[in-house]
Amino acid sequence: MFLIKLYLHRSYLLVTAAVLFGAVSGLCAAVLLAVVNTALESGWAAPTVAVFTGLCVVRLLSGVGSHMLMVRLAQGTICRMRMEMSRQILRSPLPHLEGLGNHRLMASFTGDIASVARVAINIPYFLVNLVVLVGCLIYLGWMSLGVVVGVAACFIVGVMSYLGPVLWANRRLRVAREYEDALHDGFQGVVQGVKEMKLHQGRQALFLERCVHSAADHVRKHNVAGITVYAAAANWNRLLFFVYVGLLVFALPESEGTNAVRTAGYVLVVLYMMAPLEAIMNALPHLAQANVALRKIQELGLSLQSSGTELVPQEIPPAVSDGWQALCLRGAVYRHSVVSGADEPVFVLGPIDLILRRGEVVYLTGGNGSGKTTLAKVLVGLYPLVEGALEVDEAAVSDEDLPVYRQRFSAVLSDYHLFEDLIAKDVAQLDGRAQEYLQWLQLEGKLSIRNGKMSTTRLSQGQRKRLALLSALLEDRPVYVLDEWAADQEPAFRDCFYRQIIPELRRQGKTVIVITHDDRYFHLAERLIELKDGQVVRDSRPNTAESCSG
Repeated sequence: MFLIKLYLHRSYLLVTAAVLFGAVSGLCAAVLLAVVNTALESGWAAPTVAVFTGLCVVRLLSGVGSHMLMVRLAQGTICRMRMEMSRQILRSPLPHLEGLGNHRLMASFTGDIASVARVAINIPYFLVNLVVLVGCLIYLGWMSLGVVVGVAACFIVGVMSYLGPVLWANRRLRVAREYEDALHDGFQGVVQGVKEMKLHQGRQALFLERCVHSAADHVRKHNVAGITVYAAAANWNRLLFFVYVGLLVFALPESEGTNAVRTAGYVLVVLYMMAPLEAIMNALPHLAQANVALRKIQELGLSLQSSGTELVPQEIPPAVSDGWQALCLRGAVYRHSVVSGADEPVFVLGPIDLILRRGEVVYLTGGNGSGKTTLAKVLVGLYPLVEGALEVDEAAVSDEDLPVYRQRFSAVLSDYHLFEDLIAKDVAQLDGRAQEYLQWLQLEGKLSIRNGKMSTTRLSQGQRKRLALLSALLEDRPVYVLDEWAADQEPAFRDCFYRQIIPELRRQGKTVIVITHDDRYFHLAERLIELKDGQVVRDSRPNTAESCSG
């Protein structure tokens, strides 16, 4: 069972202590019933009252202790799951993540982990109720072997009639979870496409019906079907116990000559067992949902790892920004696929032979779909090559070297994410530098930066791109990749970008790769590379025959 594996992975000692406390609590409940039955038969005495009081105190303390330990364990487990999934995503190759899609990742990160969290927090109560139930059965067996055999027969009948419907219900819950991926995809479309749908009511109605309502309705129907079957099975088992109570009351005294007090003791124990049994039965559908969610998380984790993992460097090696002179592609080929795991590629970049010198300003141009962004992601190490080699000064960069290799680059890609926090060891110095860049990027008065945090990012698209560039500038890396950065800028600042910002980076010794369609500024480039259908069709300063180190 996945939940048990999660707990055991966290701490054997903590689990053992919690289970022992729960066992003590359950045993106290069973002994309390024995004390009550004894008192009903022979009357209350001072020692009996003292034992009863002591057992109540022990049950209270052990029950609270078990719950405290298990809640602590549950919260720690959920925290670990969230961190581990975050690390898995960061370690996974970018092409694989793009193939999975944000909707699948977010469905697991939010929905699946939330389902597990809800159940994990209530696992203590499930375990304590289970121990109470076992303790009652042990006591009932001590009172009368025949009575406990009857209870066991009820259990067997209940379980046999329970398994088939529950297996069917589990399948419905698994199907519901599969549709939740599609539902998250629909929600993502609603959020990201809200402007377009507001402008086109026909598209809005069609999208809501096909992409949101359809998935949401499937989730609803399958969850309702699965949970209803669980509820019906639980009520059937409840009915079996009441039938057995009826047999104890009406049939047992006549068949065994049992007195009314002893019969009342049997009934008291059986009725007391109803509460923990009902709690366990009610928890089963939620446990089933949590196990489905855990399988989805585990499958996602295995899927992430199956495509290869990478270690994220804890510190950027000093040598990353020093000493190198050229980045080279030798017969480089990269293939995009239709979906993750598909065999047939829809786009092929390369083979490409290319050398980029340190300190160069390179304009990368070409039509839409020509491979400009793909080439940029290959150069910065986000896309691993399927053929050929990536080299630094004729030293090959392996897939294992990519995490360190990437630390040479700062990039503002077309699908950039703007972080509010700026990263630096010296925050005071960072604030001063950031303020200078705010003036340079004509953003003074639009926001402030204090303690390495931007006061706001709610600006126009062009201004947000300037903030993304500010963050990249503060990283002070040797190579900058700017993907259609000027496309959202007003004409005056676009001119400033090409005539002032890029030359200033050049004067600082930076290598700058600019993906652009602005042909009016092509004459400012030291080097112009044009792509078409994944091939270099123009290089204003071709150097494929040069040595990477020379």
